[in-house]
Amino acid sequence: MDVANAVILGVLQGLTEFLPISSSGHLVIAQHYISGTTDEVFILCVHLATLAAVCITFRQDIKHIIEPLYRREAPRPVLGIRELAIGSIPAALAGVMLEDTFDAAFSSLPAVTGALILTGVLLYVASRHMATHDAGPGRIGDADAFVVGVFQAAAIMPGISRSGATIAGGILRGVSPRVATRFSFLLAIPVIGGAALLKAPELQAVENSSVLPYAVGMAAAFAAGMVGIRALMAVVAQGRLRLFSLYCWSVAAALLVLQVL
Repeated sequence: MDVANAVILGVLQGLTEFLPISSSGHLVIAQHYISGTTDEVFILCVHLATLAAVCITFRQDIKHIIEPLYRREAPRPVLGIRELAIGSIPAALAGVMLEDTFDAAFSSLPAVTGALILTGVLLYVASRHMATHDAGPGRIGDADAFVVGVFQAAAIMPGISRSGATIAGGILRGVSPRVATRFSFLLAIPVIGGAALLKAPELQAVENSSVLPYAVGMAAAFAAGMVGIRALMAVVAQGRLRLFSLYCWSVAAALLVLQVL
């Protein structure tokens, strides 16, 4: 992989990981047009970079989450380990039980096209509920966390956005969009971290000639991830999630045309 492709793929991963347009779906599309997208070690590296972007942006939330572990008098955080654990269970089970199904979808443009259409529908429906739920509860309950986790499990399918599905799931449960968005980002930490941990031994296979492209790709993914996080939070605050539904439908329409031609 050359440096130019590393930058392109790093930016693509960083933006699409957090914007509700499906990073996995865009990766499947990129595999057809950009060399290097099947390099699993590179993909692992850029995922670690986006994980760092989440941890830095939400470092205060993370501090509040872990504080009760070493301070008895620490107040219970709005979003804690319990909620994150419950929200992570469905995706973990789905990943183990349906691994072959999801793997097959990563080579199917028609599957990605249909999933992008579904993502657009989810975002559009959620955007219609945002105004009525803006003053919703400021805490994620156990049932809310589980439902959001189910939405996250569905997002293992390439083309279904993890951030879009989890935010939509929270909003449809009546949770405040701002709280649903923060929960979605925090829920990315165990998901991305767990997946990266499973593939960590592959880092030993990195050759010296690949270090520079990987490092540049990680830097690009980190910077794009920081931008993506802030952009999504701003869009949610403005109640304009439907903009991303239009994007998903546009990409799906383009894919349909390309598959027909």
